[in-house]
Amino acid sequence: MTPYNNENITYKYTSNDIDLIDKAWELINILKRSENTNYEFRSNVIRKIKRKYSAKEFATIEKVVEKIYWNANKLLNDNINFDKFDTIKSAIDGAYILPNFRRSYINKFVIQNDNEIYLNKNIQSTLIDKIMSNRSVYETFMINKKLGKVLAENINYKYLFIYPFPNINNIEMNNMINNNRIKRINKMYYYDDIGKGWFKLIKN
Repeated sequence: MTPYNNENITYKYTSNDIDLIDKAWELINILKRSENTNYEFRSNVIRKIKRKYSAKEFATIEKVVEKIYWNANKLLNDNINFDKFDTIKSAIDGAYILPNFRRSYINKFVIQNDNEIYLNKNIQSTLIDKIMSNRSVYETFMINKKLGKVLAENINYKYLFIYPFPNINNIEMNNMINNNRIKRINKMYYYDDIGKGWFKLIKN
């Protein structure tokens, strides 16, 4: 059993996908957020992506990243009831869901009704971003469905994990043909150095 070949996998990997797993995580790490502003982030990743990949290479690896992301998303949905706070607490082994600097948001995420405690479903994006921020966390989760106390660590909430990926959304798996994928990648990464394409809805 591996994190990419077991009963928890919904979106199956081809042998070519498996060969690209390391490159997929390399791309994920390149696109991790470290800068303080969106402008700095976009400028830096545009420069890095242009240097390292052609649009076609990016598209090939991004499709593997998409499967990695959606397999975790599906497993998260199937195994955590995002309405019940106790279920969440059990699933993450008692880890804090919110990092220190967002604990003041607790009343925005948690709703108390008589003796019931509910957790806002928006916390799902927090969990999936945390899973995707660390390969070891991801691979452990994909095998045993446990997230562990590593979720107590701070992460940056200024943007979603999928923010810098032109063809990955958090609604459903993307079935776009390659030409359309490459068109979106070009608009975000190859047409200019300041990321104008990040601000417009990219139509196929």
